[in-house]
Amino acid sequence: SKSPAPPPVDEEEAARKLQIEIDELLELQQEQAKYEEEMARLEQQIAAAKGGEDQQALLSMIRKANSEKSATGDKDPNTDLKREVAKREAELTRMRNDYRQFKEAGRQAGFDRRTTTIKAHGPEEETPQPNPGGWFKAVAGVLSGRPAEPQTASD
Repeated sequence: SKSPAPPPVDEEEAARKLQIEIDELLELQQEQAKYEEEMARLEQQIAAAKGGEDQQALLSMIRKANSEKSATGDKDPNTDLKREVAKREAELTRMRNDYRQFKEAGRQAGFDRRTTTIKAHGPEEETPQPNPGGWFKAVAGVLSGRPAEPQTASD
């Protein structure tokens, strides 16, 4: 019995996949080399700090490393997101301050939502309450335990 023949191999597709894998490996190798350089620099700084060497030399190493990092353009991939969050936080803070100022201006003008009185420019006056009649009086009378007053035609 013969085994089925393997499917035909598309050489172009296989070459393309191989090239993609080679590119990924080269990228990983470059990244590894960058990390190894960074580790060597950090180990050198740690050894200099532990050894108590000249502090000026240590500071110059740190400055040099920071300038190299900024020159190569290595930046946090989330920098744009952090900037957007900072903008929105600043906007929220501004809106809160505007609200507080508006609220305080209302209090100074005589409106205070926590009370039932309206502070006018003159003496304090009670907020006019609606004059309920009809069924409202009857319900209020029942709830208060007093008999309802007889209804008149004017109510």
